[in-house]
Amino acid sequence: MNQLLAIRPLVELWSYGRQVASNSGLARASIVVIGKVCWPTMKFLSVKQWQRHIRTMRRRKRLEYRRRNGLRGVARLLDPATTKAQELAATLSTVRIGNNYEVSSKLIAPENLHFGVDHNGVAEYAEKIRVLRNGRVPVYLDFTQVRQAGPAAALYVAAEVDRWRVLRVVRTMRAYDLAQWNPVMRTYLRDLGLFELLKVVNPPDDISDPSRQRILRMRARRGLHAEAVTELRDELNELAGGLPKRLEFFGAVSEAMMNVVHHAYEEPDPNGWPRLDGYWWMTADYDPQLAMIRIAILDQGVGIPVRLPRSNLGERLDGLLARLGVNDDAARISAALEYGRTSTGLAGRGKGFRDMQQFVDGDDRNWMRVLSGRGECLYAQHATRAENHDSAIVGTIIEWALIVPNVE
Repeated sequence: MNQLLAIRPLVELWSYGRQVASNSGLARASIVVIGKVCWPTMKFLSVKQWQRHIRTMRRRKRLEYRRRNGLRGVARLLDPATTKAQELAATLSTVRIGNNYEVSSKLIAPENLHFGVDHNGVAEYAEKIRVLRNGRVPVYLDFTQVRQAGPAAALYVAAEVDRWRVLRVVRTMRAYDLAQWNPVMRTYLRDLGLFELLKVVNPPDDISDPSRQRILRMRARRGLHAEAVTELRDELNELAGGLPKRLEFFGAVSEAMMNVVHHAYEEPDPNGWPRLDGYWWMTADYDPQLAMIRIAILDQGVGIPVRLPRSNLGERLDGLLARLGVNDDAARISAALEYGRTSTGLAGRGKGFRDMQQFVDGDDRNWMRVLSGRGECLYAQHATRAENHDSAIVGTIIEWALIVPNVE
């Protein structure tokens, strides 16, 4: 009985020491009791030994954290991606959200979020997002100035944010200042699936008008599976049931997605950006007033100008001009549209471009746009218009606009 009474204070003292050690961040194998007794060896410690022990355990914990989480501390400050991001952040304004939490960079989206109106503005906006997030700088995306948006440009920006959301393991996001957004653009982006794709926990609750526009929500997929193709076919058929030659149309779209899976990510990113290999993003909308459906699909691979080989004198001349400082991205995209070739040289590849051109030729109001690198090619009315831009995009974007008669 006396032995039990003598052991009880030691047990209570040991339990208290465990709690203190846990709050101090110490490992369970090195529990130290406040009474200068080291458990389980029961060694008496001086004050200096106790303080040294705490410092040692905390240092071990910091080193273990750095080992598990990659670049931290001085190594992270010396990282070129972090340096570049901090230089860009220094040129941007700051904004406070939540409980006075200061975000180091505020990016204002261009007024025209549309490749056909402001290609460079959209490309530069996504580039800034890429630089800041690659350097792990928090970003506040401001869409209050947007007055016009197209499905391809909105999908491109959303895919860039989605890339870093997945890479940085951000499970949910939150939208701020939704009341200050343009009501029409807020409803359009909501219907387009922007908030759903990015896992936003507080999307707007605007009521959309189905008589004005029907929309196929943004989706991100990895690889090409029969279930995904079937689901996409059914949704496109419901969106615009009057598509002529439906089987041929769905085959052309599937060919474009197969090109992403088999070719877009074969080579490493030329700029060294982290990426989601095998991923593709897609959306579509239908305007009943114009009886037109627009479909956009994109990848974040190396792009057509990198993949397409130079096999004749014209392309070799373009390569020479590129080495002299002239961009030839548009010429390579134009060659892909004209000859239906890919980097593998297989006769079966590039078939999607030819099939889609046949659909575009069915009506003078139809068109197809292909963007990759700094190049852009617009195919309409049996002719191709090529153009180079100052700002480049990552990957390839294909956008179709087709007149759909007699929609069900």
